[in-house]
Amino acid sequence: MKITFDINLNSGHLFRFYMYQAYTGMQGIVSVILCILGFIMAGISAKSGHMANTMMYLVFGLVFLLYVPGALYMRSKSNLKKNQVLANTLHFDISEEGIRVSQNGDSGELMWDQIYKMITVKNLILIYTNRVNAYILPIEQIGRQYSNLRKLAMEQLEKCRVRMREQ
Repeated sequence: MKITFDINLNSGHLFRFYMYQAYTGMQGIVSVILCILGFIMAGISAKSGHMANTMMYLVFGLVFLLYVPGALYMRSKSNLKKNQVLANTLHFDISEEGIRVSQNGDSGELMWDQIYKMITVKNLILIYTNRVNAYILPIEQIGRQYSNLRKLAMEQLEKCRVRMREQ
């Protein structure tokens, strides 16, 4: 079985990937805890009548609520402008042998045993080559070939390395 498709990434796809990376890691967990803590402290401070402290804690909570997504959004926009590999169309050929990615005459191969994990997150398929780096495949651009890709991944990878939902 051979699956062929082209991928055009936009800043929304990168943003979704960065958000997944951030909020499934320690940075996201700490950010959420500090945000909640800021709002709890604001509530406690408001009950005791210290409005200056209340405002400070509200700002603290809002910073942790909005900073990470805002920074990741700006990073996704910036990376798409700076990186021509991400900005241009990537052509994928996926078969039992592995994954071949090509762009403007250059190509690279990724064998199945080199894949760290393959997962779906919302509207993306992420093919991780290590714990941090991944190929980002928008599901809407793969279309009907998603089920074939999922089937091929289930056959070629260990069950613990594939977390793709059925569609």
